[in-house]
Amino acid sequence: MLVITFFLFFPFSITAQFSEQFKISIQERVDLEYTPSIAVGVIDSNGMHFYNYGKTKNENGKSVDEQTIYEIGSISKVFTSFLLAKMVEEGKMSLDDPIDKYLPDLEIPNYEGTKITLKHLATHNSGLPRLPQNLNIGENPEDPYAKYDDNMLVDFLESYKLPFEPGTKYQYSNLGAGLLGYILAKENKMTLEDLFYEKIGKKIKAENTKINLTKEQKEQLGFGHAGGDIVPNWNFRDALEGGGAFKSNIVEMLSFMKTQLYLEGNKPSYSVKLTHKLQAEIGTKIGLGWHFYKKNIRWHNGGTGGYRSFCGIDLEKNRGVVILANSTYSVDDLGLHLLDDSEEILKPKAIAKVNSKIYKDYVGKYIVGGIMAMNVTTKNGKLYFQLFGQPAYRIYPESKTLYFMLGLDVEFEFVRDENGEVNSIIFEQNSYKQMAKRVKE
Repeated sequence: MLVITFFLFFPFSITAQFSEQFKISIQERVDLEYTPSIAVGVIDSNGMHFYNYGKTKNENGKSVDEQTIYEIGSISKVFTSFLLAKMVEEGKMSLDDPIDKYLPDLEIPNYEGTKITLKHLATHNSGLPRLPQNLNIGENPEDPYAKYDDNMLVDFLESYKLPFEPGTKYQYSNLGAGLLGYILAKENKMTLEDLFYEKIGKKIKAENTKINLTKEQKEQLGFGHAGGDIVPNWNFRDALEGGGAFKSNIVEMLSFMKTQLYLEGNKPSYSVKLTHKLQAEIGTKIGLGWHFYKKNIRWHNGGTGGYRSFCGIDLEKNRGVVILANSTYSVDDLGLHLLDDSEEILKPKAIAKVNSKIYKDYVGKYIVGGIMAMNVTTKNGKLYFQLFGQPAYRIYPESKTLYFMLGLDVEFEFVRDENGEVNSIIFEQNSYKQMAKRVKE
């Protein structure tokens, strides 16, 4: 295991700063099998504080600690935008530079002459979609970005038509952040991972904040889970790394949070302050990478196929918060509560104990309006549903007939006919109900 020498200069405690109720909430989520583990970190004037609970995987996992590595997903965008701010501080780039300045050989889309700038990419105001249309998620839904390379990115950019003028509408874009990372790496003639280490990782001894893990680092990884099952880690090519490719642990994330705050003699740099500054307010207040919550809080979350993450800073209280989990159940409420205790911690729905033999009655194909809608399957005593063209997701029993998805307002009620056979599902999402009829085979 790598030794983080940062510990020699900064005090830390294990459970300080966390109320018993907060710890009970985490224990409940893990014990109910919503997630195998949750790792929490807070940094303030009293040092670093950690609370870790759970295992690296549901079966035969190791206990997690502040060195356990997780995918951080879209929190990577905070890193990418920070690197842009560093380039601005060094006089190598300007926020208002059009991106075609750095991609001179490409035909970059514009809107009636208005060009996309670096700032537009960092603030989700570019007009680029959430994902490129030539990304075929259905080809490998468990690792959707693995094959998307710079050639595909170029093909997309040269064929895409912007739907609105850049700078006039907020539209969250993984593509835009990925493109920003691609430009930064290309301009500095190094990988995005190496650029991060050169500009910030080296300073804070972040040896485990990586895109590509070594064999030793993989042994520190918490396995990603969806519906209680281990799922593959996500892999990114250079084209989209800036949008969600980084992995890290609690202690190194807190070391990054320290650079954002006035702690232990640290004075945030010009580039840090630039990321905190309001850069766009078109329905959503946003800095560079950081989203605004109230006046004093900046935050971002992340999610990949088997992980959820949250990080935030309170500029008035001089406090940073990081939460990492190896499942798809959101931790946003926990993070916001640590930043603002008026924010409610959500209570997870109880999972009923039912005999899994009943699941065989539910297995089959279901249609809506004559169109194939979903497939229900069972495996290892667990029940799954799969929408057409999407991965299978586990659903959990609230009763013998009523089931739900973790972290989403989605319920399934299995309906029996007068002969006691299941003939349909009432599918409810966000209070909208629809009936799916079972197909007899």
